[in-house]
Amino acid sequence: MNLSDIAAMGGTPRAAVVGLACPQTTKRSYLTEIERGMASAGKQFSCPIVGGDLSAHEQIVLSGTIIGTVAKKNLVTRSGAAAGDYLVCTGTLGGAGQGKHARFTPRLHEGQVLGASGCVSALCDISDGLVQDLTHLFTERVSGADLYAVQIPVSSAARRLSGKRETQLKHALYDGEDYELLFAVPPRKIDTLFRLWQKKRMKTRLTVIGMMTQYDGIILCHDDDKNVKLTVEGYRHF
Repeated sequence: MNLSDIAAMGGTPRAAVVGLACPQTTKRSYLTEIERGMASAGKQFSCPIVGGDLSAHEQIVLSGTIIGTVAKKNLVTRSGAAAGDYLVCTGTLGGAGQGKHARFTPRLHEGQVLGASGCVSALCDISDGLVQDLTHLFTERVSGADLYAVQIPVSSAARRLSGKRETQLKHALYDGEDYELLFAVPPRKIDTLFRLWQKKRMKTRLTVIGMMTQYDGIILCHDDDKNVKLTVEGYRHF
C-alpha cells in the first residue's frame, strides 16, 4: 500500500521504516514470518527496511512508512487537472472482497513512465474507491467529472461477485483497494501517451474512463443517455 502511494507521484522507493507493537505473549515465530514477508517485499521492490520501532501493546499494530524520490521535472501531484482533460486508469477495478486487494502489484514502473512522459496533469492511486479517489483530483478550477459506464474496466473478481453488469459496475466504482493509478491527460497529449505506452511495451492496460468537467459532482454517463449523478462513497479515513 505504501509503495502504491510512491507510484502515485511517479516516484522510486528508497527505504522503509516499520513500527510494530504487540502483546508480550506473541510468539516469536509469528513475528519472524511477518519480518520475512516484509523483507521479501523490500527485496522485490528495491526498498530495504532500514529502521523502525518495537513496543508492547495489548493488540498487534503494524505501521510502515516508505521514503521515495522523484526528479522534480517528473513530479505529478493531484492538483493539475483541467476541465476537458481525459480520465485514464490502469488495470481493472472492483472485487476487493474476493481477495484481489491482497494480491496486487504496486504500479511503480507505470507511475514512473507516466511521470516522465510529460503527458499527465494529475495523478493519484485508487485505494478508497474510484468515485472517492476521483474527488482528490478536484480543485477550485475543476470540481466535476463524467465517467463513461461502458468504458470502466470491471475486474474478473468483480464479475464473480455478480452476473449483473449494474452490480459489477457498482463494485468497480466503490469497492476500493484496487491500487491502480487514476490520472488526467490533456486532450492534445492523449495520443502521445498511448504511443509511448506501446513503444515501451507496457503490459498494464490503460483505459480512458471519462473526462474532467467544470460542473460540480461526478456523473455516470450511459449509452442510453440516462445519466446519473453519483453519491461520493468509499472508504473515509476520518
